[in-house]
Amino acid sequence: TACTGANDCLTSQGTPWTYLKTSAQAAAEVGIGLIGFEKAVAYDPNRNKIYIVRPDSDDFYEYDVGSNTFAALNLTGASGTGNINAEIDPVHHQFVYLGRGTFRSIDIGAASGYASIDHSGDTTCAKLYNAGYPGLTWDDALGKIVGYPGSGGDIYLLDPTTWSCTTESYGTSPGVDSPMPTI
Repeated sequence: TACTGANDCLTSQGTPWTYLKTSAQAAAEVGIGLIGFEKAVAYDPNRNKIYIVRPDSDDFYEYDVGSNTFAALNLTGASGTGNINAEIDPVHHQFVYLGRGTFRSIDIGAASGYASIDHSGDTTCAKLYNAGYPGLTWDDALGKIVGYPGSGGDIYLLDPTTWSCTTESYGTSPGVDSPMPTI
């Protein structure tokens, strides 16, 4: 059953993520046209907003959970790639998205023009941003985005102040380094 409003969806289904998934029709109704396109999405808990980028065009949108409204923030029409994921840096107010050769950020601060900035010249994060759909999450304790390229035993700690990564290794063979119980 589709939600009828932000409060109903947050109460009955639990998260802004769920609401966004059930709000694709609302996006189409306001003319944003996100249905049928790949998109990377990240939730900003400080602002209660969900940010969306279309990787094929770098067009950038905002969904305000509280007011149940969508807005186009920057329609660049640039060419981009797919297979990306996104995460919010809530401290420096950055929407960060990467994957399949893309490594970009968008300032979501109050006075921002929402321009997409390319960081793919940094080689310390190359394995992470060249992966398809890398796993990303914000780590409050470290003040960094933690990324996993989808294979191997390395995780990448992305520093949003330098746009570079450090690597931590946790073994190389699933099942050998971290064995699963057998029945």
